[in-house]
Amino acid sequence: VTGAVFFALQDDSDPLSAIVMRMEVVRRDENAIVITFENVTASTMMGLTVLPVGSLRSVVAVERNGEDGLDFYLLSGNSANLPAWLLPAKASHINRAVAVYRHLAGIPSDAEPPAAP
Repeated sequence: VTGAVFFALQDDSDPLSAIVMRMEVVRRDENAIVITFENVTASTMMGLTVLPVGSLRSVVAVERNGEDGLDFYLLSGNSANLPAWLLPAKASHINRAVAVYRHLAGIPSDAEPPAAP
């Protein structure tokens, strides 16, 4: 439903603390769905805030392409000035995007190996 808001705990295998992500469905109709993501809690490391609230944002858009096709778009970024060793690996971004696509396409989560090792 357009306007629906959900929250999820994101706890990656990295040195940063877990964060709560807010997801909002900004568009949903028979041809497309667009969901925005934003961290609503700060992430810390050794007691220091390294990702302030609102510093992680993403937009996922899936649009119908013909009878049987889907176009999938993912844009993500952060406004924190982090050293490279604290940033998620490219494989993490790839696997998240593919996981969302597979879910929306109805592909079982255990049917295929991760897209990126």
